[in-house]
Amino acid sequence: MLILVTGGAASGKSEFAERVLLSLGKDHKKTYLATMQRGSDAAEQRIRRHQALREGKDFELLESPRNIVSVRDRCGEAVLLECVTNLLANEQFGEVYDEHPAERIREDIRALHERCRFLVAVTGEVFSDGIMYETYTENYRRELGKLNCMLAEDADAVAEVCCGIGQWIKGGI
Repeated sequence: MLILVTGGAASGKSEFAERVLLSLGKDHKKTYLATMQRGSDAAEQRIRRHQALREGKDFELLESPRNIVSVRDRCGEAVLLECVTNLLANEQFGEVYDEHPAERIREDIRALHERCRFLVAVTGEVFSDGIMYETYTENYRRELGKLNCMLAEDADAVAEVCCGIGQWIKGGI
């Protein structure tokens, strides 16, 4: 089962996604597949926050800021992919700029999904501010929109989280 969870920054989507995965995967090996690129103080602070949220929940941590398919054989049957938004940024703005990585990332997520029983992927909604940004940022936003649409199409269920409240907009559990 593939579940996509979306929402704005600090909307509670990570906590919602964890609850969903814990309820589905309670009898399965659980993997937290983290895509945050380490290095900055802000990144380390977010990583510590997410680690605290997972404490005592029996997750095995795998970190893969790029090329998530490379760790798929190490994942358990229940995987929380946190998050697609970071993964896209890491892939698009890596060592070489890749203007259109969405299709490849979709295929990587499909390959990961084939390996596990439950995959809950967290993504972000970065489109509602109405601001036009510089070219690279606009390309990123378009690519994220494209990737989110493709993942929603592939997903068995999609939830949007606002103010900590999740609403199923496709399927559900």
